[in-house]
Amino acid sequence: MSETEDEDLHRILREQGLEFAEQTYTSIFANEIDQVLDALGHREALVTDESRMYDFEEDDFEQLLVKVRNELDVEVAADDLIYEVARRIYNKRNK
Repeated sequence: MSETEDEDLHRILREQGLEFAEQTYTSIFANEIDQVLDALGHREALVTDESRMYDFEEDDFEQLLVKVRNELDVEVAADDLIYEVARRIYNKRNK
């Protein structure tokens, strides 16, 4: 989406009383966010700076969190912001 299209979309949403949450951190950690989404099985999801792990809650969510912890080799809790998990991946990789 071009910058103009993005601005138009935001304007239209504001006119409807809606607004996107910020995506500052999700932009910074985009590659790591993709890894988190892959581990969650939701690569298609839109993630903002306000998205949390529990937004992807499923029937056996605790088992999914264990899978994500093992796959990504970082600590993960249900109430973690997605970008915080992504930052842990980034920091671990760049020690």
